[in-house]
Amino acid sequence: MKNYTLKLLPIVLLISFLFFQCEQEDNIVKSKTDLENLNIFGNVKSVYEELCYADENSKEPKKGSIHTSSLTHFNTQGNITEKSTHYLNGQPTAMIEKFYYDIIGRCYVKQQFAPYRYNFKGKIDSFFYNTEDLLAEVISYYGSYTSDSFNRESRSTYLYNKKGQLIEKNYFYFEDLLRIYKYVYNLKNQLTTITYYDKNNEYESKTTYEYDKHGNITETYYNENDEPIGSMRKKYDDKGNLIYIYNGTGCIHSESNYKYLFDDKNNWFYCVDYRGGDPTFITERKIEYY
Repeated sequence: MKNYTLKLLPIVLLISFLFFQCEQEDNIVKSKTDLENLNIFGNVKSVYEELCYADENSKEPKKGSIHTSSLTHFNTQGNITEKSTHYLNGQPTAMIEKFYYDIIGRCYVKQQFAPYRYNFKGKIDSFFYNTEDLLAEVISYYGSYTSDSFNRESRSTYLYNKKGQLIEKNYFYFEDLLRIYKYVYNLKNQLTTITYYDKNNEYESKTTYEYDKHGNITETYYNENDEPIGSMRKKYDDKGNLIYIYNGTGCIHSESNYKYLFDDKNNWFYCVDYRGGDPTFITERKIEYY
């Protein structure tokens, strides 16, 4: 097997809040901007979020100790250029991610590193597109412990239907196929099923998605015997903000309700997460506009 390496890019090395999951594995296959995917309105330059535990001694929502904070920067096209995440009361940066775009706005490199983690030297993802400007392949390089090189380790390839919808993803570790993901949509172009297969195209598990007329979603998870083993229900307000989650897997069941305060752009800047009727987490946002 060939030994693929990529030298450290000649660039300066420099949210994970519940709703700030920009970098889910298939969100990179997108037609919307990051701001649209995050349901944030206006010409936003940056978002600072601080997730705190609620004060257990207060019946009313009151901030306690900090759990996580994050700072995310956006370009004028509405896409993330840099995201840094910090944990536990101002400790050193836990993770920094930087995104680089070509002249037509496609992300071609994502760089990730954790300056204070001894067991993570960094990661670089390179993105390649087909003739329809749809993501065709992602190649991932991980930092070497013995040099400044980044070694090629994994890659993913993407296939689409005539509508431009993702229908298959293949994940390779080095050059060995490990997993296959297949996607199905309904007549409203909503994702209804993701099925997972092993390297031999044998069924492993699946997730199904059901939608009501209000856009609320029920996810159901199935095991290798095609038996349902859990579900998650998500409800949204008329602005598209998550207001309720029910998660039931096995004997574990949890419910969360979210209440917000909004600015004049209809972006929330204060969120309380209630569990069992009690405030559990409080998140504050500071949004900077261009």
